[in-house]
Amino acid sequence: APPAETEVAAPAATEAPAATEAPAAYTPEIRPATKAWKIGYGDGLAGIPFTQSVTDSINEVAKEMGVEIVYCDNAYNQEKTVECSNNLVTQGAESVIFANWVAGTEELVSGIFKDAGIPCVAYDGPHPGCVAFGPDNFESAKEAGKFLGEYAKAQGWDPKDVQLLLVWTPNVPVHQARAEGATAGVKEVLDIPDENIFDIPTEQMGDEIANVTTWTTAHPDAKHVLCFGHSDLPGVNCALALEQAG
Repeated sequence: APPAETEVAAPAATEAPAATEAPAAYTPEIRPATKAWKIGYGDGLAGIPFTQSVTDSINEVAKEMGVEIVYCDNAYNQEKTVECSNNLVTQGAESVIFANWVAGTEELVSGIFKDAGIPCVAYDGPHPGCVAFGPDNFESAKEAGKFLGEYAKAQGWDPKDVQLLLVWTPNVPVHQARAEGATAGVKEVLDIPDENIFDIPTEQMGDEIANVTTWTTAHPDAKHVLCFGHSDLPGVNCALALEQAG
């Protein structure tokens, strides 16, 4: 007898891929918390406009949501930052929002929260194991650089007579990305010679005036100076130093 026929399943029809819908526009919504969460907040450096605006916003939203904020000022200081991180854990924070600007301590600080099993959000600088919140530092600084370049062009300055000062802290990746972005932005609109671009390294908040003054003393013939600061205060202090130097 002939062998039994083997039934072969017909190939499945190929379905057309579903149309991909554009995601709906995100609308921020502050919702009441499901419980009285205790959230630790490590301030980067109290008393400057940038961090004050962050602190005010966090407190405002926390009040509206009904959660508790445990505050500590990291004070842009390594010892204080580590102390604050441990204190937030000791005080029973169930999650943490913090800014640590001390280069080289990222793993140490985030490790404190990891060991305690506390989720963390690091703003203004990525930390291992924490959600990183913040802008693209290179691209945002590039926009600032383009603004500086356009300003110089509007004044009719000859590019070869323009000096660019980059005020930033060495060994801080966020600052380096900003300095590089600013340089790219200026050069995109104004052909400044590379020899007219100067790094003005800072070690701590407030030493920008002295450091820029050292530069102006060494360059008494400078005609037109553009100044980029890695943050608000360094930019203001650089401008003050230039004004004082005439």
